[in-house]
Amino acid sequence: MGPPLLFHPGSGPDPDDEIRNARAWYRRIELPPEDKSLNLCSRHRALALTWDQFKAWPAGQDLPPHTGLGSLPEIKLKSEYCNFCRLVYRAVGDVPMDGTDVVGCWIRDGEIAGARTTSLRMRIVPHQIGLEDTRLPFQPFDVVPFDSGPQSSQTPFFGRRLKERQIDFSLVRNWMQQCAHWHGVECRPSRTNWKAGSSADNGVPFIRLLDLSENCLIETHSPGPFVCLSYVWGRAPVFKTLQGNIEQLKQPGSLESQLNAFPRSIRDAIEVVKMLGERFLWVDSICIVQDDDDDKERQISVMDRVYETASLTLVLAGGDSADSGIGGLEDGSRRTEQNTAHYSGSLVLVQLLPNCNQAIGKSVWNSRGWTYQERLLSNRCLVFIDDTVYFQCHRATWGEDYTAEDMRMAVCAPMMDIELSLNLDPSRAPLIAQHRINTHRTAYFPYYCRLVEEYTSRHMSFETDRILGFEAVLNKFRTTYGLSFMYGLPEEMLHESLLWQPGNRMKRVAGGKTSWPMFPSWSWAGWIGAVEYNSPHDFNGLPPKPDIFHSAPPASNAHSPPGFSPYGIGLRTRIGQFRLIIDDRSGKPEPPGRPFYRFGISTSSPPSSGEDPWLGSTRLPGRWRRKYRDGFTSPFWFIVLSEAYGFGADELGKMAAKKREPYSVLNVMLVEKLQPSPRQNQLVVERLGVGRMTKDAWSAVTELADILIV
Repeated sequence: MGPPLLFHPGSGPDPDDEIRNARAWYRRIELPPEDKSLNLCSRHRALALTWDQFKAWPAGQDLPPHTGLGSLPEIKLKSEYCNFCRLVYRAVGDVPMDGTDVVGCWIRDGEIAGARTTSLRMRIVPHQIGLEDTRLPFQPFDVVPFDSGPQSSQTPFFGRRLKERQIDFSLVRNWMQQCAHWHGVECRPSRTNWKAGSSADNGVPFIRLLDLSENCLIETHSPGPFVCLSYVWGRAPVFKTLQGNIEQLKQPGSLESQLNAFPRSIRDAIEVVKMLGERFLWVDSICIVQDDDDDKERQISVMDRVYETASLTLVLAGGDSADSGIGGLEDGSRRTEQNTAHYSGSLVLVQLLPNCNQAIGKSVWNSRGWTYQERLLSNRCLVFIDDTVYFQCHRATWGEDYTAEDMRMAVCAPMMDIELSLNLDPSRAPLIAQHRINTHRTAYFPYYCRLVEEYTSRHMSFETDRILGFEAVLNKFRTTYGLSFMYGLPEEMLHESLLWQPGNRMKRVAGGKTSWPMFPSWSWAGWIGAVEYNSPHDFNGLPPKPDIFHSAPPASNAHSPPGFSPYGIGLRTRIGQFRLIIDDRSGKPEPPGRPFYRFGISTSSPPSSGEDPWLGSTRLPGRWRRKYRDGFTSPFWFIVLSEAYGFGADELGKMAAKKREPYSVLNVMLVEKLQPSPRQNQLVVERLGVGRMTKDAWSAVTELADILIV
């Protein structure tokens, strides 16, 4: 009989699974006898953890194998006497104590520039469920050595003791100073002059700021260092600057008299700015005249410059309204109890708080549309959430409960996947003149697609702000690449940008003074809901080519007929009728409750015998599947947009897709005819969806038509 297992194997290891063999977390290890008086169970004594395992792992060497920590029921039982089991049990919380196994995975943590070793942390995860799975029995968490005197100075990363009753603002001020001294121009805000007359200023002659020294609202064309506030309005009343009170707010001392009318988030932000030794604060509801449409339009048009020129952005990501404030700001407003385990006489382990991105990811603030560009365009952020604070800049992410402040730090685990600034490369701007060159396409378009996908997945209180909430991001593309946009789509790559698809439930954006849609159907701005673009890393995801049958490229300045507020896209192309069929050739199982569905496209008439020929597919919102669960009886209209390299992996099985000739596929748009155009022989249509079809399917459709998509 072999030695006992360090990890409970369930059905046993699979010898053919190379990944599991390489990680060897199910390996057999001799366990010492159980002895409750030693405060560690036999399994965790066998780990024999030391400081050296965390602080100096060779940079070029494979990580230590994953380690089985026991099943949830086992950990709960042994938590009565095992310090490590107790730490895990407390961290897991009140979850069903099923047979889920718990695994400790080593990951690289801090990397010092030029060093040959890296620090490590142990990430505690549930086994056999993907980390992205929402059904996780518990959220993964990280464990590192706790600050314990002399040993701590030998590693650039370890747990730090939290200030118990409130946020440690002396630490926050150190972060600001260290970033300024160590990172230099990388994190330094850009400077601008707001004098009128420059086209770059969009005609905005000044910026308004709260002057916390004179206690009033000021208008200045040459502001000194100032702080921005990013927060959630929610349902709480928000103090607003109006045409009727702006002159009063400009009077010195006026803010004192209005302070009690400000929501708590703004009052707390003012206190933080003062504690940091700063003087000026920008707050949207006060620095933009809220009942002056002209002022709102001008100020929103330069939001990118507001956040880029700020020395710091305060992100109030806790709570769901402007009255949520900052937890941990005042003495006694928080009670911290760090989850620790005395592993040995020289090693104390501590559970880290969620890293900054994890904490933000679950917040209401992170789900709002307006806050997306605010974080993306900021150079440095102080993020307040869950009664603690994080600092993020281009070079670092720091938190209260761990130490990673080192001018030599090249990367640390909490920095992964952060992106504060668009950081577009101006050197690529001259390529605009050669806008048909593929190097230009790859320079910015995949980035644009990803930003659109992230932004459209967020919630807007007023969906009519769909483009305004993204305007600052579009301005970055304008100034860096010289692009022009039409309802959020880059005109230079209109063929590509028209190919967005529903990523969630979709409905049309309507509002304004009429019941007509405010934005055109061909733009993602015309729809409520998340959208997606095909991945540029798709195995056949080369950019589309304008259809060779087009007599001219789409016209971006075609006016819609009377009754339609948006502009239309005019093009001369082919239009034909085809049927939709319940036929998904991707070979992928349909997830239950999926908010969209991929339909097949077939001939306009059902075949007299046999199966419908599959000519392509289109992705449509899930309501189409519910509405047409018994199939489609009438054909739909499609128009040709451009040539495509081939079918994507989500459209046709990979092997079948690879057998097709390159550029034997067309990008098509499913449309609905609306009304005749004032122009003779022009058809007015609305977009319903996009897809791809074989060129052969269109061989009998040769006549060109003038189409206006609205």
